[in-house]
Amino acid sequence: MTNYRQVSDETKKLFYEVVDNTAIPQWVEVKIVADDTLVNKDGYLVRKQNDLSEWLTDGLHVVVIINEDIFDGLEETDVQMKFFEEALGGVVADNEKVKVKVNKPDFATHSGFLEKHGADDVLLLKLAIQSLYEQRKLKEDEEKAQAKLDAKATRTK
Repeated sequence: MTNYRQVSDETKKLFYEVVDNTAIPQWVEVKIVADDTLVNKDGYLVRKQNDLSEWLTDGLHVVVIINEDIFDGLEETDVQMKFFEEALGGVVADNEKVKVKVNKPDFATHSGFLEKHGADDVLLLKLAIQSLYEQRKLKEDEEKAQAKLDAKATRTK
């Protein structure tokens, strides 16, 4: 069972300071709440509200739920700010469509691997793999387009 509650004033102040320093537009309504029974590897959950919830809450788009006991254990302000930056990293707004979405994290690894090789090398590996997949997709798209052209040329002969 969840036990939602308001976060402390200090936590709220730090959270909104981080929100103000992100690329999240001012029109996006973000709220933070605590649930100290939350048990996950990150210490937070980010939830985009559906259209009905947005309407019922007068425009609340995103709720960040944190385990404040875990958050308070971080103690150093710069580490706490990074905690919030990571939580908010997937919040993306489309200004033209006035829509908000929350993307899932695009990077995952094992802590032992990260510790052994360092963040820079692991990130380079992930980016290289992503680039190879993108190249493969481009090649497949080109081959499909060429196949369509070939089929069209065969029909017109």
